[in-house]
Amino acid sequence: MGDKTIFTMNKNIYVKKINNVGDCAVWLVDGALIRKEVNENFVKCADSSQFGFVPKNEFWIDEDLDPKEYRYFIDRFIYEKGLLDSGENYVKADKKADEFERNERQNSAEVRRISKSNLNKKELLEKIKKEMIKKYSNSIKLWLVDGNLVRSFFLLDYCEGGHGLVYPFIPKNEIWIEEALSSSERRFIILHELHERYLMSQGKSYKNAHIGATEVEDYYRENPKEDLEARIKEEMKKNE
Repeated sequence: MGDKTIFTMNKNIYVKKINNVGDCAVWLVDGALIRKEVNENFVKCADSSQFGFVPKNEFWIDEDLDPKEYRYFIDRFIYEKGLLDSGENYVKADKKADEFERNERQNSAEVRRISKSNLNKKELLEKIKKEMIKKYSNSIKLWLVDGNLVRSFFLLDYCEGGHGLVYPFIPKNEIWIEEALSSSERRFIILHELHERYLMSQGKSYKNAHIGATEVEDYYRENPKEDLEARIKEEMKKNE
């Protein structure tokens, strides 16, 4: 299916125009719909240099993100676009944009306030973790977390979910799910992380486990009549 067909069929991808950057429009978009029908790898935000399905004069931000992060993504986009327009190659521009975003986050009032508190790692994790998802927790604990703080203190590329077999800052027996995600979207991410964690616990590499988890996630996105809840429970048992 070509990009034009995709956009003709999915007008509901666009949620709200929130800004303009030169001749580029900044849109909040339905990330869940994009992951279901266009590309499951769309997370956080993107422009045409990352995904060909994003029009060249647009910058997309997933609506399932904390609004206070929008400025980080927009400022990064402006900075990186300037580098690319000046002839910088994408790899170098992306690396410089990472540093730019990291510095901006570190200079935010919230991060400076937390940093001045001199919290140890345990105390910082207690601030990041908001609520245990008891329904899906057994020996492996699932937590709703503040994705903004995870990106600001640990990893810029963190998005949607993760677990302790991939990220060293997450305890080994925990899976983190972004609090900002809608309740319906959370279940797909929970399924993905549970299946990926199980595959890695059986010796699969992260790359192969991620591919396997993405295939399972895609199947349930594309087949809404399937019992997603039952499959999550199955994956929970496999992870015990």
